[in-house]
Amino acid sequence: MTRLTFAPRRLTATVTGTALLAVAVLSGCGGGGDDGGGSRPLAHAALVARANGACRTASAEIARIPVASSIDDLGEYAQRTATVGRRLHDELSRLTPEQPDRTAFGRYLDALARSNTLLGRLQAAADAGDRDAVGEAAREIASSQVGTYAAVVGFDACAEATETPES
Repeated sequence: MTRLTFAPRRLTATVTGTALLAVAVLSGCGGGGDDGGGSRPLAHAALVARANGACRTASAEIARIPVASSIDDLGEYAQRTATVGRRLHDELSRLTPEQPDRTAFGRYLDALARSNTLLGRLQAAADAGDRDAVGEAAREIASSQVGTYAAVVGFDACAEATETPES
């Protein structure tokens, strides 16, 4: 297994990309009744519009979080990003897509939940100063494919928001 050493700039880019993973399906969604949050499913176009709006909102919220410049700041950054991601997941989970979108939408939500869990691992590793565990968590987050799953459903804004920047 390849070992990663902590490189602040590279890791910051990875974490920024990770934060944007959470953006993929963020807020702006909600509701009940017949808006797709209750018993009446959302048509594909409505689902896409709601998710893309949520991603734009999440991207803006994450952009306001100061990016970690050292491992000492990374734990807080990961925690705040995960909070945004969990809120996003919760809101999107309230939506009910029509049958043709259910499988892809479910995969997207699963990938988002996994990235949020991994952000928790990254936070714990950073707080402990464990550079190897930070690197491993960052690699796993980058490979969670949230953006790919977003693109499959048609959530273009979510897919773009989850691209991991290169440094």
